[in-house]
Amino acid sequence: MAPPSAYPSPVVSGPGAQAVDCAAIPRYDSGILPADAGGEFVPYGADAITRCDTPVLTPAPTVAPPEVLTRGVGSFVQLLNSLPAPQPDQACLRVALPTQLSFVVTFEPRTQRPPLVVVGDRNCAALVVGDTVGGRVRSYASLDPMPIFEELYAAQPPA
Repeated sequence: MAPPSAYPSPVVSGPGAQAVDCAAIPRYDSGILPADAGGEFVPYGADAITRCDTPVLTPAPTVAPPEVLTRGVGSFVQLLNSLPAPQPDQACLRVALPTQLSFVVTFEPRTQRPPLVVVGDRNCAALVVGDTVGGRVRSYASLDPMPIFEELYAAQPPA
């Protein structure tokens, strides 16, 4: 059995599928990167990735409807896993942004793998995964994955 995540599960069961509740994702304190614990950033075998854009200040509904990527998921996971850990001197700005960008990676129910929350720290150009084992951090200072997610999302057939 997998250890419990530091983040409450943003996934709820829906009829025949898993639906992500973006409003349940905890707010990440942006601007200070944790040390990278190393290891695989996102496990392979994901079947969907949901992009969430949630308000930072108060619990509220998402700013925009979540975008669920179901085609090209493996390619996007491979891209995330290819990103390097941040350099020790990677700059972090302290800008108050109104929303938090997150990717919720879900796996087929038969794997019994819990969802994984990847939070985008736009002040530091980094992606952060936190769990009970230790944090994993990747820098997107040289390759921003957000436009690639948007391309893959736009290329999939409408649901």
